[in-house]
Amino acid sequence: MLSDPVYIEEFDVVVDELTDQYVAGEVPDAEREQMERHFFASPARREKLRIAAALKEVGYNGYVSVEVFKFEEGPEAIATRSLDYLKKVFA
Repeated sequence: MLSDPVYIEEFDVVVDELTDQYVAGEVPDAEREQMERHFFASPARREKLRIAAALKEVGYNGYVSVEVFKFEEGPEAIATRSLDYLKKVFA
């Protein structure tokens, strides 16, 4: 099941939605603390959010990029999804 592409895609959607809610400040404090302990247990995931917050704090408005590891969706879909993600994180 964990290697099933459909499961992985659905899981990625949930992860994206939770991250969006967290970044937008739409998560109550109690749940936010729990998410920070469990959901954002990944150092890479926590680091992305810290970097985005720090860049926003100093008013950075230059270029940022994403690193892609899965290429199956094709370049247009990857670029669209990546841009949507960056817009949400840096909104």
